[in-house]
Amino acid sequence: MKKIIYIISVWIFCLSGGFAQSYDGFFDSFFLRQQANAQAEAMGRGHATMTGSPFSVFYNPASSAFSEGVTTEFSRYIPNFGYYPNAHTNSYGVTINLNKFGAVTFNEIYYTYNETYNASEDNVFIHPVKSKLDILNYSYKFPSDFSLGINIDYFWNDYVQSNDNGIMYDIGFLKRFILNIDAATHIFFLGLSCTDITDGNIERGGRYTSKYSGPTIARIGASYEFNPNIKLINYNAVKALIAIDGKFVTNNNYDRALQLGTEFTFCEALKLRGGYYNDNVDTDYDPNMKTDLSHFTWGVGINIPISKLCKLDDPLELQFDFARLKNPGYYYSLANTKLYSESSAYYSIYSLKLNVGI
Repeated sequence: MKKIIYIISVWIFCLSGGFAQSYDGFFDSFFLRQQANAQAEAMGRGHATMTGSPFSVFYNPASSAFSEGVTTEFSRYIPNFGYYPNAHTNSYGVTINLNKFGAVTFNEIYYTYNETYNASEDNVFIHPVKSKLDILNYSYKFPSDFSLGINIDYFWNDYVQSNDNGIMYDIGFLKRFILNIDAATHIFFLGLSCTDITDGNIERGGRYTSKYSGPTIARIGASYEFNPNIKLINYNAVKALIAIDGKFVTNNNYDRALQLGTEFTFCEALKLRGGYYNDNVDTDYDPNMKTDLSHFTWGVGINIPISKLCKLDDPLELQFDFARLKNPGYYYSLANTKLYSESSAYYSIYSLKLNVGI
């Protein structure tokens, strides 16, 4: 009980830094809307208790401690903006679990949207707009199945005659409980995380200079995994996962969300996912924005247990994930440009993950 009180106290202390400046929606699509992989998008847009993916540290820095071996992942997100039809995000991640020395993760989320035409008094020129977020993560799992993790994030954006950059720090906690009851394994996770605990300023340089505050995002979540001891040949017949999260931007009443997600795995190969999120956005600075974003999400995954198929001694798995969902349909700020996301349009996200046991 004392440990739980201590963890919550540290989490609240980290959140308190978020009230230093007010977040006004700067790059909300990059920090709050875009998801790093298809599993997260399909299950209600990411959870504080997700594990097994390098991109899970985006939601909780403590998650990497529960990874196994070396995991690499590539993801491509195609948002299908009407104004920027060629926009896309490529994400790369790798997690290395060093066992008793903890786990290390590196991610890069790289975004670009078509080309921007900029008119001046003398000429008209074309300049590609690019944004990226680099995440360096370290986490450690204690013998009690409790993990603590930290991220160092570097955000960078190149926007025609100006550029933005800033460093942020994240912290997360994750606790796992395992029960073996009635010929089944029951796994519970409880997670807390906080993004940008120091409320670091993002500086704009170039022709126009200024400072912006990124979102301080608090996440609190829980998940339950049901794994009955039923085998088909040498494979687990079925597994079910349910997750629920609350997400809050604490340095302004800008965004509050409830997120639900579920995943069913059959014979360790086919994964069916579904989710729902209700996002309430404060739009005082832009009356054209939709304030209540509520959508169902879905996706599929194909896992190939190579080590079992080829009877290898060391674990080896390859997984492909896919989600195709309807755009939320509202105005929002992206690189200080207002975009309209057509609600009738669909966007796609693909992920490819390889796990090698060591």
